[in-house]
Amino acid sequence: MSLASYRCVVQSVACCLTVAVVVSMPYATSLAETVVHSTGYTGVWFDAQKACVFDPFNAKYKSEGLSVVADPGLSSTTLVRLRSEKSKPTLDVAWLDGGISEQALKDDVLDGIEVQHVPNIGNMSPQGVYKTGSGSIYALSAGYYAQGMFYNPSVKDKPDSWWDLWKPEYAGRSIFPSPAQAPFVPTIVFLNKVLGGSITNLNPVMDKFASLKVSQYYEATGVVQAALASGDILIGSYYVNVAWALADTGLPVRPFTPKEGVPAGDIRVELVKGAPHKLEAEKLINFAVSPEALNCLAEKLYLGPPLKHPQLSDHARERMPWGPTGSIENLAVPNWNEINDHRAEIIDQWNRRVVNK
Repeated sequence: MSLASYRCVVQSVACCLTVAVVVSMPYATSLAETVVHSTGYTGVWFDAQKACVFDPFNAKYKSEGLSVVADPGLSSTTLVRLRSEKSKPTLDVAWLDGGISEQALKDDVLDGIEVQHVPNIGNMSPQGVYKTGSGSIYALSAGYYAQGMFYNPSVKDKPDSWWDLWKPEYAGRSIFPSPAQAPFVPTIVFLNKVLGGSITNLNPVMDKFASLKVSQYYEATGVVQAALASGDILIGSYYVNVAWALADTGLPVRPFTPKEGVPAGDIRVELVKGAPHKLEAEKLINFAVSPEALNCLAEKLYLGPPLKHPQLSDHARERMPWGPTGSIENLAVPNWNEINDHRAEIIDQWNRRVVNK
């Protein structure tokens, strides 16, 4: 197998890994070249990042001897890496989900992003520019998503509620995210509130899930893709935008927004504190939040672009997390600091009362 083929294989299975795998972009390097090291996501997320950010960045800056190497991985594993390399980071740029991004800020592994070095911030909606209490920018949104549900179109009755997961006909053929997935905690908090609980009273949601006959609680998004392809599952919870993207490939999946509503979040790009190539990293961040890149991610992955004036096709507009006529203003984004304060407790109760019941 050639090196290029091997890289292709690694990229396709990276979504099943819980550790970062280095995937170098296929551009020749020279001794004088500067390489920016960035993380990415996995599966179709990485495919979209590669098409909208990494490959175009390499093409634009190749003549200047500048390129990016991307490491696919989950937000949770990226945070572990940032913590372990805090004294001597090897990463320049990190991509983290909302909630995980706030944890990274608290751990002091993110650097401030300066507007003069990232002028594309001027095109962004203020909701997508994340600042500390002192006004320093620590993260920039690259697109919003919602955690909703999907079903196999072969099912007899079209589901419309979160609680359809508990129907007898779906026993052993449903799927739900595990704590390794960024939307897990906010989704549990959201459903707990729907059931009448609170951030300090998790009994309603834990008791409910203790009775769910689920096929599995997935750790990587690629697991969902494989299960859909095999026909093993009929219903589940997943990113609505990615479910739409998978439907476009021909997989038997129909996304829907449950009548109780959905929690929203976003993916973000950050500058690593102590980045070995800070100035070059800022170029990559500026490129990642350009209108061209953000609109591209919206078209390929149906992420809601955090732009003042997004330019979307009718096809993509219909699949936005805020609906065809809405905007960022319509999203219910969690209070991440409140969630993070209770994150460990929520996961501990989940493991004791649901997984190991």
